[in-house]
Amino acid sequence: MKDENFGYSLPVPELTTEDLVKDLQGTIRSYRRYTALSFLEALAIPYVAEKCSGIFPEPWNSTIASGMILLEILAVGTCLYSAYTWKRASEHLRELEQKLS
Repeated sequence: MKDENFGYSLPVPELTTEDLVKDLQGTIRSYRRYTALSFLEALAIPYVAEKCSGIFPEPWNSTIASGMILLEILAVGTCLYSAYTWKRASEHLRELEQKLS
Protein backbone atom coordinates (compact mmCIF):
# COMPACT_ATOMS: atom_id res chain seq x y z
CA MET A 1 0.00 0.00 0.00
CA LYS A 2 1.31 3.42 -0.91
CA ASP A 3 1.83 5.93 1.92
CA GLU A 4 0.19 9.23 1.16
CA ASN A 5 0.99 12.50 2.84
CA PHE A 6 -2.24 14.30 3.66
CA GLY A 7 -0.50 17.08 5.59
CA TYR A 8 -0.08 20.60 4.41
CA SER A 9 3.25 21.68 3.07
CA LEU A 10 4.12 25.32 2.71
CA PRO A 11 6.95 26.52 0.55
CA VAL A 12 9.83 27.61 2.76
CA PRO A 13 12.25 30.12 1.30
CA GLU A 14 15.88 29.10 1.30
CA LEU A 15 17.91 30.73 4.04
CA THR A 16 21.15 32.22 2.90
CA THR A 17 24.14 33.00 5.06
CA GLU A 18 23.44 36.71 4.61
CA ASP A 19 20.00 36.18 6.14
CA LEU A 20 21.54 34.33 9.07
CA VAL A 21 24.13 37.08 9.58
CA LYS A 22 21.42 39.79 9.53
CA ASP A 23 19.32 37.81 11.99
CA LEU A 24 22.23 37.33 14.38
CA GLN A 25 23.18 41.01 14.12
CA GLY A 26 19.60 41.97 14.96
CA THR A 27 19.61 39.59 17.92
CA ILE A 28 22.88 41.06 19.16
CA ARG A 29 21.54 44.62 18.87
CA SER A 30 18.31 43.86 20.71
CA TYR A 31 19.94 41.92 23.54
CA ARG A 32 22.62 44.60 23.93
CA ARG A 33 19.79 47.09 24.42
CA TYR A 34 17.96 44.75 26.84
CA THR A 35 21.17 44.33 28.84
CA ALA A 36 21.66 48.09 29.14
CA LEU A 37 18.05 48.76 30.12
CA SER A 38 17.89 45.99 32.70
CA PHE A 39 21.23 47.15 34.14
CA LEU A 40 19.81 50.66 34.53
CA GLU A 41 16.70 49.19 36.16
CA ALA A 42 18.88 47.23 38.57
CA LEU A 43 20.66 50.47 39.49
CA ALA A 44 17.47 52.53 39.80
CA ILE A 45 15.44 50.15 41.98
CA PRO A 46 17.58 50.55 45.16
CA TYR A 47 17.42 54.34 44.74
CA VAL A 48 13.62 54.25 44.49
CA ALA A 49 13.40 51.83 47.42
CA GLU A 50 15.49 54.18 49.56
CA LYS A 51 13.34 57.18 48.64
CA CYS A 52 10.10 55.28 49.33
CA SER A 53 11.11 53.82 52.67
CA GLY A 54 9.32 55.32 55.64
CA ILE A 55 6.71 57.19 53.60
CA PHE A 56 3.92 54.64 54.00
CA PRO A 57 2.44 53.14 57.18
CA GLU A 58 4.06 49.96 58.50
CA PRO A 59 2.14 47.15 56.78
CA TRP A 60 2.55 48.86 53.41
CA ASN A 61 6.16 49.86 54.03
CA SER A 62 7.31 46.25 54.49
CA THR A 63 5.21 45.12 51.52
CA ILE A 64 6.80 47.76 49.29
CA ALA A 65 10.28 46.81 50.55
CA SER A 66 9.62 43.14 49.74
CA GLY A 67 8.33 44.10 46.29
CA MET A 68 11.43 46.18 45.62
CA ILE A 69 13.66 43.26 46.58
CA LEU A 70 11.72 41.02 44.19
CA LEU A 71 12.01 43.61 41.42
CA GLU A 72 15.75 43.88 42.05
CA ILE A 73 16.15 40.11 41.74
CA LEU A 74 14.15 40.09 38.50
CA ALA A 75 16.12 43.02 37.05
CA VAL A 76 19.48 41.41 37.83
CA GLY A 77 18.28 38.08 36.39
CA THR A 78 17.08 39.80 33.24
CA CYS A 79 20.39 41.61 32.91
CA LEU A 80 22.38 38.39 33.29
CA TYR A 81 20.17 36.49 30.83
CA SER A 82 20.37 39.29 28.25
CA ALA A 83 24.14 39.48 28.60
CA TYR A 84 24.43 35.70 28.20
CA THR A 85 22.23 35.69 25.09
CA TRP A 86 24.17 38.63 23.65
CA LYS A 87 27.47 36.80 24.22
CA ARG A 88 26.14 33.55 22.75
CA ALA A 89 24.78 35.29 19.63
CA SER A 90 28.11 37.09 19.21
CA GLU A 91 29.96 33.78 19.38
CA HIS A 92 27.61 32.24 16.80
CA LEU A 93 28.14 35.21 14.51
CA ARG A 94 31.93 34.98 14.90
CA GLU A 95 31.86 31.27 14.10
CA LEU A 96 29.66 31.85 11.06
CA GLU A 97 31.95 34.58 9.76
CA GLN A 98 34.97 32.30 10.24
CA LYS A 99 33.28 29.53 8.26
CA LEU A 100 32.41 31.99 5.48
CA SER A 101 35.93 33.30 5.09
